[in-house]
Amino acid sequence: MLRFLLTTLALPILQRALPHIIRAGKQGMDEARARRAEKERGTAHYDRIEDVAVGVCHKIVDGDSLYIDTHDKQVRLWGVNAPERHEVGYNAATQSLRDLAFGRELRVEIVGNDKYGRTLGRCYFDDGIELNHELIKTGNVKEYFRFTKGYYSNIR
Repeated sequence: MLRFLLTTLALPILQRALPHIIRAGKQGMDEARARRAEKERGTAHYDRIEDVAVGVCHKIVDGDSLYIDTHDKQVRLWGVNAPERHEVGYNAATQSLRDLAFGRELRVEIVGNDKYGRTLGRCYFDDGIELNHELIKTGNVKEYFRFTKGYYSNIR
């Protein structure tokens, strides 16, 4: 009797449902894999903009962080890695950022937040030139390949 019920009722239902179950499971795994890969890549989505802030740079923190007057949080320049306070080149990197940005109006394209809660942004001058790229070109800061995956190396 049980065998009859399984073959006549349960088996046809399973045969119809199984491909859908497998497809849904595969899609879920693909989405999870994509989220995990994105997290491992960091913020490589340089073209994804969450918000825009425009303001005058009124404070330089170090070679890759600044404040603008219209945004409360510190802006960490996306894709730029400057020497830390105890490392060689800190003063030169900080001075480069000061020379380029202090007192100038910037358009910050916010691409996210870093693990310290700072705003990650790509900063542009009025003429469309990107501050992040200009800093890398000075040689005092380096491209942060972990996040950019060579984005700035591929533009000249």
